[in-house]
Amino acid sequence: MTTSIAGRELSASIALPEGLDLAGAEATGNGTVVYPSESDASVAVQTLQSGDTRVQTVIPSRDATHEAAFGMDGFRAVIDSSGDAGFIQNEREGAFIPVDSPWAVDANGASVPTHYEVRGDRLVQVVTPTAETVYPVVADPTWGWRNAAWGLTLSRSETASIKDYAAAITFCGALKNKRVFFACGMWAAYLQVQAATANNLRPRGCLHVVIAPLPGAISHTSC
Repeated sequence: MTTSIAGRELSASIALPEGLDLAGAEATGNGTVVYPSESDASVAVQTLQSGDTRVQTVIPSRDATHEAAFGMDGFRAVIDSSGDAGFIQNEREGAFIPVDSPWAVDANGASVPTHYEVRGDRLVQVVTPTAETVYPVVADPTWGWRNAAWGLTLSRSETASIKDYAAAITFCGALKNKRVFFACGMWAAYLQVQAATANNLRPRGCLHVVIAPLPGAISHTSC
């Protein structure tokens, strides 16, 4: 996956779940690459016209693994307070790669309950079949740069320190010194509220302040 954010070329590689036969990968006529597994879930990877990457996990039976763990070199998985998932670069300043909301369907086209979990630096999609689920089940998260955010991730202590308006104003002024410009008055109040929300999360969260392409936007991340 490659894109340009704020004039900087960024590349990232998706690490697929363990247990796949990588040497046995086959390309289909539409460009999808299928990585088989002898007795467990197989994975199909496809690059869409939008530039996003679709990763389909095909679960063949009730006895097969119903979890798929994905990683990205140099990135760590995060799920914010709204339940949105993605990967953020392992740096103080870095890119955010969003992952679409999880979904899964069975052989009859019926939805199957599924959700994401963060384990270490990996994003794990967990599929929970019901008694009515008919196999195979296809789980299909899509990864893309279209909402990529170049910005600054605050540490836990830095997030905790922005507990009043004066501290938020000071932080905004520091960003202006780095040639990042927003109206500090209203934005500092917004930052203060978001920091308070992150401080009240259990476990407590950190803030990611977007520099580009939407200066001033804030998202919560795990830390």
